[in-house]
Amino acid sequence: MEQNFVKYRTDIEEYTCIAQQVLSGFLFLFFILYVVLTNGLELTLNQQSNPTINICLLQALLSLVGYVLFKYYIIKNRKLILYAAYFNVFQIIVLLDIQFFLYGEFISFAVITCIIVATSVTVIGRFRYYACIIFSIFFVDAVLMLTKEYGRLSMQYITTYIMDTVFIVLLAIGMNVCFSKLKYQDFEQKYDLLYLSERDGVTKLLNRHSAEKFVKRHEKNEDLHAMIILDMDNFKMVNDTLGHMKGDEVLIDAADKIQTAMRHTDCVSRLGGDEFMVFMPCLLDRKDAICKAEKITEKFPIVLSYEETTIEVTCSIGIAFSTINCNNLYEELYKRADEAMYLAKRKGKNQIFVFGSEDGLSNG
Repeated sequence: MEQNFVKYRTDIEEYTCIAQQVLSGFLFLFFILYVVLTNGLELTLNQQSNPTINICLLQALLSLVGYVLFKYYIIKNRKLILYAAYFNVFQIIVLLDIQFFLYGEFISFAVITCIIVATSVTVIGRFRYYACIIFSIFFVDAVLMLTKEYGRLSMQYITTYIMDTVFIVLLAIGMNVCFSKLKYQDFEQKYDLLYLSERDGVTKLLNRHSAEKFVKRHEKNEDLHAMIILDMDNFKMVNDTLGHMKGDEVLIDAADKIQTAMRHTDCVSRLGGDEFMVFMPCLLDRKDAICKAEKITEKFPIVLSYEETTIEVTCSIGIAFSTINCNNLYEELYKRADEAMYLAKRKGKNQIFVFGSEDGLSNG
């Protein structure tokens, strides 16, 4: 559970904040309607106020304040979300307990139980905190009840009270644990789908769409950026001679070679077919990108043998660098790097060309 909490903390905080908004908003409406429906007739006939109205109105006011805070303030301060959520649950249950203890005839035990169970699905993750809140409140409630009614309670009443209390505590905590596990499964499925939607099915690198989004995030950054377009030489011969399964193995091998040569901050993707793209943000010098491209070419060729035929898969690379005030960063870099890559192809393959240069770097 702890590992999942750390892994999905952002999602847990987002869910908890929204759940607390819903809980607080619901309780605000509930207490207002509860006062109106249960006291309206009595106030009309007797022209006097029921003392329990004040605590219900206090609960409604606190619920409204909680709703506003979670919706407009706490959601922007994520470090406060979980603390605020546990405090909100605590004050809700404490006020309900006080109200039941002082004015048990006004609000039923069933209503309190339903609200407590509702709180169990609004805070997920570290259930021990929720369990401590529930246990501490019911412990205090039991002590107060036994102190107030000491000597007037039968053993049967005490036994029933304890059994009811234990049942509610276990039900609330059990629901909290089960719901947390269900939400973890939901988060996992969401990330699995997100991962699959962003990745190439063969190499597991980012796909074209995800790579484009990555590049566009750097459009307003005026640092030096580079794009490397890599196309594999003789790859069609692999598919035609050895089949597409062997071709996929070559693609996976090539993807691994490219990744190991790059920085962890670089975006490595497969654009389709045998074409790969690397985006290198925030470079200090153009030589850094050229050096990385040379490291890639050093890992080739990939040599395949079939009967008496030997196929050497090499790579042709084009490099383009960003210019100041480049509004369409992805489109401009891709166009230039692709042009440089095709120049490397025309000049004999297995070379590196930088856009704007007529001289390539051969890989021997």
